[in-house]
Amino acid sequence: IKYDKEKPWLQYYDRMPEHLNYYNGSMYDIVNDVKHKYPSSDALEYFGTKYTYQEMLDKIDLVAISLKKLNVVENECVTICMPNIPEVVFTIYAVNKIGAICNIIHPISTSNEIEEALKETNSEILITTDVTYDKVKDLKIDHLIVCEVSNSMDVHIKSWNIDFQDGNTPVNETVNVYVDNVYPGMTTYTKDIDAYNYSEVSANVSFKLLQATVMGTTYITEEGRQENGQSPQQGDLTSAQLVTKLASDYPFSITFSLSTIIMAPENGTSTFTTTIAWPYESGDDDADTYWGMQAYDFRNNHPSDPCISLIAKIYITQANNS
Repeated sequence: IKYDKEKPWLQYYDRMPEHLNYYNGSMYDIVNDVKHKYPSSDALEYFGTKYTYQEMLDKIDLVAISLKKLNVVENECVTICMPNIPEVVFTIYAVNKIGAICNIIHPISTSNEIEEALKETNSEILITTDVTYDKVKDLKIDHLIVCEVSNSMDVHIKSWNIDFQDGNTPVNETVNVYVDNVYPGMTTYTKDIDAYNYSEVSANVSFKLLQATVMGTTYITEEGRQENGQSPQQGDLTSAQLVTKLASDYPFSITFSLSTIIMAPENGTSTFTTTIAWPYESGDDDADTYWGMQAYDFRNNHPSDPCISLIAKIYITQANNS
């Protein structure tokens, strides 16, 4: 290529042409051309379900027809809030075929974020899935179209449903413990959180201690900082280290246990128990006296604060052999 002082970069192109001939057509047109060349070739595969180019274009055309019946026209904004499923592919290309504009928002967006995206684009049509339906059902919009995420699956996706209860009260996986006073001979404190596995698969159960405060001294574990989006600091203990410390460094013991680490499918249970015990005689009179006075002074100086507060989190994951 001859050197051009107006375009000095061309001297580095070697066999590269100065201009490229771009496709003259829309996204839909490109895929439609491929369909005519390779109608039987696989265009899309999703959980065992395959679509040839012919089948995919047929789906796209059907969606485009449906959108036109809703009076979607060129340059109109269609909001799409869907995960990566075949239906989102059909929808995007159908909108492009009409000449409308795709306003694509993340499927884990909050209800407020979805509403804001609709307002900013003056979009009067929202296409989403049954997974997101609860977040959008109350939005004021002309047309709400809901697809089932399992429509195109050729396999059975096993259900996953875990509940937590504190007695008869539904709770989440974060466990908060507050004990106002501790003293030698106190009644042993216990707190149980029950996890219920209503899934079709077995579940692994574990826990991490995130934070503990004992008479004004606070320990935040490495895992606790990570949960809060922070980097561990020098001197932080791990969850396992803090669990050991709380069980052995005081005349009272703070212990944690799980009744089982694997919950069976379909109504399997596991109980996470926090126990705080201080026998009348722990076997160390000096420690009993020292920490007894510490607890007494703390209660007098900080009457509104608990002597012991704990934050733990229960983790439930699908068992590998499910």
